[in-house]
Amino acid sequence: LADKLAQLYGVRKTSQGLLFVHPANGKTKQVHIAGDFNNWSSTATPMKRNEKLGVFQVCLSLPPGRYRYRLIVDGHWMQDPYNNYVESNPFGELNNVVEVDVEKV
Repeated sequence: LADKLAQLYGVRKTSQGLLFVHPANGKTKQVHIAGDFNNWSSTATPMKRNEKLGVFQVCLSLPPGRYRYRLIVDGHWMQDPYNNYVESNPFGELNNVVEVDVEKV
C-alpha cells in the first residue's frame, strides 16, 4: 500500500505539466502550493479537492527549469512528504525540488 500511495502522492510529470497531489483527510480544509513559480505566494496556487480520489491536486504547466516549492496545509507551511528531493532553505527547514526537462523532439 505504501508503494502505491507513493506513486499517487507527491509530484510527477504528465503531458499537461507537473501534477502535484496531496492526500485529503476529514480535517484538511485547504492546500496551496508556493514556490519559485509563483513568487512564493501562499494563496496564488490553491490545490483543488478531488472527493472521488480523496486528494488535493493541481497541474501546473511550467517552462523547463528547476523549481523549489512547499505546501501550505490549512495555513501551515510544510515540505511535501512524498517528494524526497529536498534542499535546505534560509529558515532552517526543507524545500522540495522538482525539475522540468526540455522536451525532446
